[in-house]
Amino acid sequence: MMAIAVAGSIVGCTPQSAPSPSPSTSATAFSSDAEAFAAAEATIRRYIDASNALQLDDNASVEAFLSISTGTQHTFDKERVESYRSRGYTVSGTTSLLRVERDAVSITGGTVSLGICLDVSDVEVRDSSGRSVISPDRPDLQNLIAVTAGYPLQVLSIEGTTEIDSCLG
Repeated sequence: MMAIAVAGSIVGCTPQSAPSPSPSTSATAFSSDAEAFAAAEATIRRYIDASNALQLDDNASVEAFLSISTGTQHTFDKERVESYRSRGYTVSGTTSLLRVERDAVSITGGTVSLGICLDVSDVEVRDSSGRSVISPDRPDLQNLIAVTAGYPLQVLSIEGTTEIDSCLG
């Protein structure tokens, strides 16, 4: 089990200032905010599941994981996988999605933002000598904003936030 989303990209988060390409959208993608929210939550769950199942030495699992993201998140995840592979890192443990909250839905813009709380306490990344490369300051609970876009939805970005606290509740 890999959990690369949290081992690297979520802990580091995608860069906030980097421009992201516009994913394809469809004006008829969702008929309501509730439908869009449900689809976005399912997308985030698929992304976390694919991250947990990711094996660095298995190109099929890498492609499956990368197929769920777009824009800055896709670039960040791809670079993280390549970096882990080149450094000989091993990843173990799983990320747990503890809570999902609606942040913002823009049906016409094709984006859905979710507040999410992830438990990453089980995720470990080790270098080739077996030493942990996880910061001792990494919080076990990650309070994040995940943005999904396009149709079908893909993960556009995942960033730390102080605007809402999805881990309190």
